[in-house]
Amino acid sequence: MLAVILVLGATEIALSDRPPWLYEKNASGRVPVIEEDGWILPESAVIMEYLDERYPEPALLPADPAERALARLMVFRHDDFTRPYY
Repeated sequence: MLAVILVLGATEIALSDRPPWLYEKNASGRVPVIEEDGWILPESAVIMEYLDERYPEPALLPADPAERALARLMVFRHDDFTRPYY
């Protein structure tokens, strides 16, 4: 299984053989991780919110508050379900 880390582009990572530098970016070794100008942010839910605010067009989350909440819930549930893999 492959994952992507954003470091001035995308890098494929074999999750069964995580490179040591990934643990420097995120101590848990989980993906995704985003790095921008030397600033590092792990965790998909937080990255989603950051990207939505940093780059508002096109929006990642719906404008409707209820739909935004459901989108966040899906991310958290996905994270819980995939924790052993990512």
